[in-house]
Amino acid sequence: MTLLRRLIAFVLSFRKRDWTVHDYPVHFRLQDEPRLWVARIHGWAMLAAGETKEEALQELQKLIDDYRDGGEPLPRPGTSVPIRFGEIQFLSRHEDLARELFPPILGYDYDDCLITEQSSVWDFPVEFRAEELARKVLLVFDTDISDLAEEGNIAAILDRIAAKRGRG
Repeated sequence: MTLLRRLIAFVLSFRKRDWTVHDYPVHFRLQDEPRLWVARIHGWAMLAAGETKEEALQELQKLIDDYRDGGEPLPRPGTSVPIRFGEIQFLSRHEDLARELFPPILGYDYDDCLITEQSSVWDFPVEFRAEELARKVLLVFDTDISDLAEEGNIAAILDRIAAKRGRG
């Protein structure tokens, strides 16, 4: 059924040039914990979540708009889009700190994870909020990241810890 939906989306995509989320074959799934609707475009690693299907679809449209606004041409609906990984330059700068950060803060071994410059603490299935993240990092690393906790960007957190230790 997925292949048929992708084929139909592909054929219909030739009727116009400015595609929206409604032109792509979207799959919805209800996630239990936390209870959210997840919308994913078939053939493209593009997904978003919301409390309702409509919210998930709106979030997916925002991601499509951001992708387009970033200068990339939108992939034709129904086609496969290869996964591209972001920059990983910070790994060479802070690999030792990342190995220290992951077990006590995220509960994972750094060597078992794939992260990039854009990776966030919130990409992991953690069961705490931004305030608790800031408290944990302050307790374990004696570093205040309260201004970074909401976004949770791992590279920024590691940069802050490194700067506090005089290695930044």
